[in-house]
Amino acid sequence: MNMDKTSLQRTIIYESDEKLETSWIETNSISHEFSDRKGSILLKGSVTEIGDMAFDECTDMTSIIIPPVVTRIGEAAFRWCQGLVSVSIPNSVTEICDEAFQYCSFLKSVEIPETVTRIGNYAFCNCIRLASVNIPANITKIGNYTFFGCAFSSIDIPETVISIGHEAFGMCSNLTSLVLPDSVKHIYGCAFECCTSLESVTLSESLERIPYGMFRECSNLISIEIPDSVKSIGWGAFSGCSRMGAVTFGKSLTKIGWDAFLDCSELFLFVLPDSVKQIGENAFEGCSMLPRKAKEKILAIEKNAMQS
Repeated sequence: MNMDKTSLQRTIIYESDEKLETSWIETNSISHEFSDRKGSILLKGSVTEIGDMAFDECTDMTSIIIPPVVTRIGEAAFRWCQGLVSVSIPNSVTEICDEAFQYCSFLKSVEIPETVTRIGNYAFCNCIRLASVNIPANITKIGNYTFFGCAFSSIDIPETVISIGHEAFGMCSNLTSLVLPDSVKHIYGCAFECCTSLESVTLSESLERIPYGMFRECSNLISIEIPDSVKSIGWGAFSGCSRMGAVTFGKSLTKIGWDAFLDCSELFLFVLPDSVKQIGENAFEGCSMLPRKAKEKILAIEKNAMQS
């Protein structure tokens, strides 16, 4: 890959048992130069961008100091850096690209500066020890799989966020509580699936639909209140929420998808609003504690939908 003189390759000092200085290294060769050396990396010079795949698979790198003039961390820049424990992102950075830190399995904490306006898809995906991370106030979109499989127990989503991507927080098994601000209008499938420690959720009052699999297999979720803004609940949205005892449905709800509450075995308290006109197949299958009147109403709605 051709790089200009403001790129990562201007000057690199690798600090380890021996000090290695390398200038103008081609991007695709950086990982090969560093992959068999242990220690930290200190970047110096007029570095304004860390190129795509710059340190991809540098498995022995434990830390890196990024100069305060870097504005972009490229795609897969630190992917598979499984020895990376800490990284300091300076205030000059505005963009963290797709897969930038994916599979950094020993990365424990990241402080993302408020200057960052974009965090890409898969950026911190499968950082399985990442217990502390912040989302800057300038972020409007959380991409697909951005924090999939991370270890944090809580996350503050700023009121600037409008959309949350597919499986953005899926498999975050330590996450215990979640508040979605009213700025959030769009959430895509399975965004919080298999967050098995999740107990409480506050949904955005701007949501019009709960997508498929949104809280699937969130086995410790106790209750949920669906805002009045929500018109539909997608298939499997709450399937496998085995501890969920109560659901409050909003007055605008018209459709509940198939398997939506499948195997919510402790669900016993809810009132279906008259606005509901369609209930999908097996939507409440395995909800063995539902009262008789609730079951009768579900059957009546299903029958009317079939006749229509």
